[in-house]
Amino acid sequence: MKGTIRSEFGGPKALSVLFILSMAVTISLSTGCLTKVRTGLEYTDDTGETIELDHEPQRIITLSPAITEMVFLLGRGDRVCGRDSACNYPDEAKGILVVSAGAPNLEMIAALEPDIVLMDRTLDASGEIHSSIKGLGIPVYRVSPSSVNDVLDNIEDIGRILGASDEAERIVSDLRGRMDAVLANASRIDDASRPVVLHVVYYDGTADPWAATDSTFSGDMIDIAGGTNTIKGTGALYVQVPIERLIAADPDIIITSQSEPWPTVSRATILSDPSWEGIQAVKSGQVHDLEGDWMDRPGPRCLDGLEAVCALIMNVTGGG
Repeated sequence: MKGTIRSEFGGPKALSVLFILSMAVTISLSTGCLTKVRTGLEYTDDTGETIELDHEPQRIITLSPAITEMVFLLGRGDRVCGRDSACNYPDEAKGILVVSAGAPNLEMIAALEPDIVLMDRTLDASGEIHSSIKGLGIPVYRVSPSSVNDVLDNIEDIGRILGASDEAERIVSDLRGRMDAVLANASRIDDASRPVVLHVVYYDGTADPWAATDSTFSGDMIDIAGGTNTIKGTGALYVQVPIERLIAADPDIIITSQSEPWPTVSRATILSDPSWEGIQAVKSGQVHDLEGDWMDRPGPRCLDGLEAVCALIMNVTGGG
């Protein structure tokens, strides 16, 4: 090997060339002519934006209840130093300093000196919150889940960022196993027998009800569990629907949802409103109030919601 090197690069002239080249590289590095060598790790979020971290985050701010649940489940809850006011689970999260109640307190966020802010793009449609926090020089990582599979991907992604890949892999494996069990049940229902399911997110009797479309997170759950969403093809997420249209659609199951941060009277109002009496779900006693944190929150407990929806559908179809 040494002989080969000498035959190609041997001699004083060749050594001089090598010396000159090495000096050129040294000068280029010192003057910044070469591309900067990154010292951290890069992560691309659901919006396609890349952030760079030079160390594993030790101080975390979560501006989404679903993400807060993920961080605690991954065993990194003790690193959360600030949260949104809607972050209510697990109970330990309630003791964390609130830095946002719809709108972030930028002064508080800056004072906490977080390594990263985790947030949901869906809760910041204009991008204004993202821009304002990013303007503080703080890395912001955004998720944008619209399906159960997206939630599982988010758990894995956040696990990598927080140095909890092994925990994330174990958690996602368990959750995916539960989803596969639901899919197996749903596969026993032929297309013609899939019940029509309506998810009412808010109705107080004073205006048309708000319903979730098939483009929503809960719409994906209904589809996985073997149902057909009443409101399809609108391109929107949540829409107000005239009761006359719901009577015509005649859903087999009506799901309402409420949670600690979002209490509603939807189920009671539907059952006491004469306008709904002729709908099949009302006549057959298939109006059910499910935990809103399971139905509307794209976090780990969405599998509880998926299993609950599947149980309702299996009850109506007789298991296929």
